[in-house]
Amino acid sequence: MAILGMLLVSLLGSPLRGQGSDTYGSGLKFNFNEDGSKYIRVVLWNQIWMRSIQNNPGTLIAGAPSQTTWDLGARRIRGMAYAQWSPRYLVLAHVGINNQSVFQGGAAGSSGTGGYGVGKKPGIFYHDVWNEFAVLPALDPTSKQPKDFSLYVGAGLHYWNGISRMTSASTLNFMAIDAPVINWPMVDVSDQFVRQ
Repeated sequence: MAILGMLLVSLLGSPLRGQGSDTYGSGLKFNFNEDGSKYIRVVLWNQIWMRSIQNNPGTLIAGAPSQTTWDLGARRIRGMAYAQWSPRYLVLAHVGINNQSVFQGGAAGSSGTGGYGVGKKPGIFYHDVWNEFAVLPALDPTSKQPKDFSLYVGAGLHYWNGISRMTSASTLNFMAIDAPVINWPMVDVSDQFVRQ
């Protein structure tokens, strides 16, 4: 029955775009000067999952044997705002919720095992909060042409791995395949969702 419901929703629903939208453009952007070089930009995104699982023999759900399990959950609900205060200084804040459904999710203080118990993680938390200063900006300030070399320094809570932030996975680019949480064994134990 759950599979039939998912099929109907996918066939009868309005067209959706999995990766970006021409209508959305640059998101909600509020300029602070005439040329738009000082601004705040807000970006919102989410992933909603409907899952249907064929359980192993003997699986108990809420104490009762169950051959199948299904749920509807919020895999990710995120909001990000960043401000370009000057041509050299940027501040970013990224907040969100992960893995919330009827059967999992919850908030800090839940009972059970692990860092946050059965609740698994805080209801909402900061994913990134950082700032950066352009020592050598990527664009020449007068000609606005790209330079051959740039250097930025910054600090804060971030998800950058490797030598650059471009080496990290992005939740905006996950489609049907998602990174399995087994890649990060300390998530929700001593690690706030891969932020070390």
